Amino acid sequence: MGLFFSMIARKRQCLETDEKQNFIFYKIIDFSDTEQCYTLQCINKNSLFYLSLDNIVMDIDILYGLHPVQACFLGIAYTQDNETPTTVLSLDTEIAKKLNKYEYSRYGQYQLTYQQQKRLIGFICKKTQKPFLMDARDIALSQELIGEFDAIEAFIIGQEAGRQLNDSKKQAAVNSTAGKTYLRLVK
Repeated sequence: MGLFFSMIARKRQCLETDEKQNFIFYKIIDFSDTEQCYTLQCINKNSLFYLSLDNIVMDIDILYGLHPVQACFLGIAYTQDNETPTTVLSLDTEIAKKLNKYEYSRYGQYQLTYQQQKRLIGFICKKTQKPFLMDARDIALSQELIGEFDAIEAFIIGQEAGRQLNDSKKQAAVNSTAGKTYLRLVK
């Protein structure tokens, strides 16, 4: 009887310490410029398959099975490729039904809570309930920080960071085409 309880205790400890690994099933291993598709590997089976960025975003199960850093990268890439990207929450009703399976954050230390009009993202620490407010680009560029979000939350942060990067590129283009300003002396 003691052996049975010790096996259960070891399994519970393994699940608690390695929680994120229980949800990551895929990883991106390559990108083909000529075919515009990503090579994904199923971690437990070592099988490879090839999908375009749109197909990965539309297949919520694959998106949820990625590591948060890779999901954030896909969010940025999706926003960079599409001028007016649709958000994950407004895709199809079928995909929305799939999203309902994952209404809560499955793993990670942080959970998204809101977004301000100034595009700052609010999130909380699950353990301490301490709120944080940061720019999406800062979160996306910090590998340690983005790794502590759920994959879909990391994808959403990546989308917002991509929008901000697009806006800053557009603003830089406007500033460069405006030309140099000259001061004139008026009497």
